[in-house]
Amino acid sequence: MKTPRLITIVIVALVTISMCLSVTQAQAQLVPFYRWNGDDHACATGLSGESAISLSFWNEVIASCVGKNMVTVLLTFDDGPEGDEYGFNSTVSVLDTLNDNNVQSEIKAIFFTLTHGPQWGGSQLGEDLLKRERTDGHVSSIHGGGKGASSPHLLFGRHTWRASSTTKPYPIGSCGEVLKEGNPIGRNALESDLVAAIRRLKCIYADPNYNPEFVRPPGYFYNDNSLEAYNSQAVKCELGNCDGDGLKMILSDNQGIGDAGGPGPPPFLISKTLRASVKNCLQRKIYDIVLTLHDSNNITARNLVRYLNEIRLAAEEEGYAVRFVVSAVEARTILNKRWSEGNWQWK
Repeated sequence: MKTPRLITIVIVALVTISMCLSVTQAQAQLVPFYRWNGDDHACATGLSGESAISLSFWNEVIASCVGKNMVTVLLTFDDGPEGDEYGFNSTVSVLDTLNDNNVQSEIKAIFFTLTHGPQWGGSQLGEDLLKRERTDGHVSSIHGGGKGASSPHLLFGRHTWRASSTTKPYPIGSCGEVLKEGNPIGRNALESDLVAAIRRLKCIYADPNYNPEFVRPPGYFYNDNSLEAYNSQAVKCELGNCDGDGLKMILSDNQGIGDAGGPGPPPFLISKTLRASVKNCLQRKIYDIVLTLHDSNNITARNLVRYLNEIRLAAEEEGYAVRFVVSAVEARTILNKRWSEGNWQWK
């Protein structure tokens, strides 16, 4: 007599558990995020607890995304790596977030680095982070180097100033060391800075053929003199081909958002700028969008997941699904394409 009653109790319990799981899943479906599956230009969805999602729900979302317009976003980061060994490290946080977040895992980016200076790539931690950038599959390019890395956003640190005829070139060691004696490299301070940066990256990566390929002028300040320095004989030869390309100047599709140096504006204003930049690009039919943030900024690092979601939402409001770049090769390809087109939204 007790067996049927026990069976009834078990059945009721199972039904109750099933109903609870259904409710949990229904609630979870209200907050999906897009995850690029990398194969067929479809977007799929996931949650922080992906194991709770049914296969049928997964397939429904994929089906709803197939055929939806897709936009690719390449994230770029300036002014790193953060060389501070104490407390919260913004570059470490950015790298961790790019690798694992609730929008798309294993995002790859371009880091426009400051290769010298104790607070940046000149420290041991900075060097370790430059190594990690490459190990994690990102691209390390140049923002400033040598003597010019100490104050890149001040007047005397800008590429426009350091490329002027009033500045002097200086001698550089085989691994980018700034020397007091020896033959000066290049025709002005900027050419020396760039050669120092290239040499330092080659030594850090133990790769004499490493090509950073791209340069971004701090504050987007450039002129004919700095453009000549990027394509100077000294720089071309340091890159391994005296008759080839120099460093390719990369700008951005979002205006300066104020997170370079100091705390910068509150996250809601940065979110607003990023959203507007994405929408403006789509309205101009730019589908390989290049956005800029600063991995040296603690607030940016702490709010990066929020910004990823804002970028996604801005594109969706225009009828596009978003995928972030997934390899260093793709990142370089996009920048070469955009460099050749020269149609930057912010320049």
